Order: sequence, then structure tokens, then C-alpha cells
Amino acid sequence: GDTVISDRPVALAPPRDTLHLEADLVSNVQISQILLIENASGGVRVIPDTTYTLTPAFPETAAAGRGGRRYHLSYTTPLRPGILRYTLRTVDRYGLTSDFNVVFQFFTQLRAGGNPLIENDAVSPNADISLKVILPTPVTAPQTQLILEVDSLSQAFAAVSLEATGREWLLTWTHNPYAAGTHRVELTALDSLKRAHHFRVLDGLSAQNRLLRDVVAFPNPFDDQVGSTFSYYLIADGPTDVMLRLFTVSGRAIYQRVERGVAPGYHQWAWNGLDSEGDKLANGVYLFKMVASTSGRSDTYDGRLVKLRKPRRSDPTTP
Repeated sequence: GDTVISDRPVALAPPRDTLHLEADLVSNVQISQILLIENASGGVRVIPDTTYTLTPAFPETAAAGRGGRRYHLSYTTPLRPGILRYTLRTVDRYGLTSDFNVVFQFFTQLRAGGNPLIENDAVSPNADISLKVILPTPVTAPQTQLILEVDSLSQAFAAVSLEATGREWLLTWTHNPYAAGTHRVELTALDSLKRAHHFRVLDGLSAQNRLLRDVVAFPNPFDDQVGSTFSYYLIADGPTDVMLRLFTVSGRAIYQRVERGVAPGYHQWAWNGLDSEGDKLANGVYLFKMVASTSGRSDTYDGRLVKLRKPRRSDPTTP
């Protein structure tokens, strides 16, 4: 009875054993072909037309049936967890194809210190790794319905439900320090759904006292309208104090931001391009320093910014 929007994930809850699809298929011209396509974890297949009902019977070209331009499809099937999408496809007499996708969401997100990781992101050996999971159908026993592996070895985990339907979970686990190199985290859900993520531990990370990576200011050059954003990746075993300072080339401090207890992972700090008193800066070159520190070590990154002011446009002269 729920209305479905094409390509928008459908939440199947509470747990039930039957899926019932009802669809009105309408075209401005005669429909020459109708397909119901199932996309599952095991592959894609066209569902035989003997397993669903079309009203009126296909093909229908009589005037009473509006010349085969309107059909109602009804499909009932046992609910299987490996199904990711159903596609309702029509092809009209001119060969124009139209698809409507019924999507059952399966999503996983690897995190470090609660912050999302992108593929092959760098972390510290003792990073607090977790996995957020969104499933197409509810899970009632995560310890048996979900299988977690790290580097192809079974990994024990704790599962915390993030909402009431049993479709969203956060998996956490403890581990010894990960060795330098690339590591793989793989989840198998409901026997058939699989997702894999990779992260890296850098060689000699602790010995080099590195805490900051990929520090970037963008846009650079910046202007009065947009300012700039400082992005950085914090590699640490826990909360870290981070400080950002901007200077003129003569060494005068013009802006400072300090955040304490910053979690490891990716961060962005927006700056409006003004000094600490809210005044606009003159065109020119500026320097910035970012410092990350914990009780045992610290790391510093020095960079450069360029300020450009957009030229004023004069009114066109009248000949």
C-alpha cells in the first residue's frame, strides 16, 4: 500500500515474508513490450510473464483497452533478502524505453573515530574502526545474520541498532594495532549481500610523529565572497587538539581557530576570508600553520594562501 518513487530506496519493515508489487503502466502511445526485471546479489534476470498478472491481458490493441496504452501489473513473490532492485520496463511502438526502479537499499560505510572513510584512506594502527550498515530488510539477530571479516579472518563485533525497524546498525570491534599496509573489511549480510572496504596503515607512522595528512586550502586564491576552506585528515589514536593560524608574510597573526578533542578522520574548517576583527584583507600572499597535538606527540603543516579581489565592473559608457 505504500507509494514508491523510482530510484528512491524503499524501507521494508516490519519483517514479513511476502512482497507485493502493484504498478500502473501508462504511455501516450501503444506499449509494445513489458518487462519485469529482478536485480539480486546473484545477478540479473527477467521474470517470466507467467508469474505476474497484466490487466488487461497483453497485448491489448482494441479501442476498449485504449489501444494498449494502459496496463496494471500485479506481482507477488516470497520476500528474499538478496533482492536489491526491481525494474518495470516498457517499450512503446517507436522503441522508446521507460524504466521505473524499485530499490531496496543496502549500504555500508566504514568509519574511523566516528568519521566516514573513503576507499584506501589512511588511519593509525590503533584507529577506532566501525561499520555503519543499512539493510533492505530488517535484521533481528545481527550476530548470526551478519558476518564480518577483516583481512579474510572472522571478526567478532558488537552491534548497536540505530533505529526501531532493525534495518540500520553500527558494528564496532576491538583489535590489536594493525600492521602497516592495506587492510580489507568485508560484510556479508543475510547470506547473500556483500560489501567490502579498504583502509591503509602507513609505514613508520608513529616514528614520524605524523598526525596531519592531506592539508588543503580551497579555493586558493580566495576572494571576499567565498573565503576559503581548510580540509585535513587527522591520523591519531584518539581525540586531538588542532590549531589553525593565519599570518601576513611579515609574521603578524590575523586569524586563529583552536578546536580541542577533535576526532580522528576527515575534517573541513570554513573561513570567511576576514581577519579576527572582521575586516577584509588586502590582496596579497598570506601564510597559514596548522598544528595537531596530543599528550605524546605533535605535527605541523605550513601552507600559503593568495588573496585576490575581483575587479569592479564600471557601467558601460553611453556613446
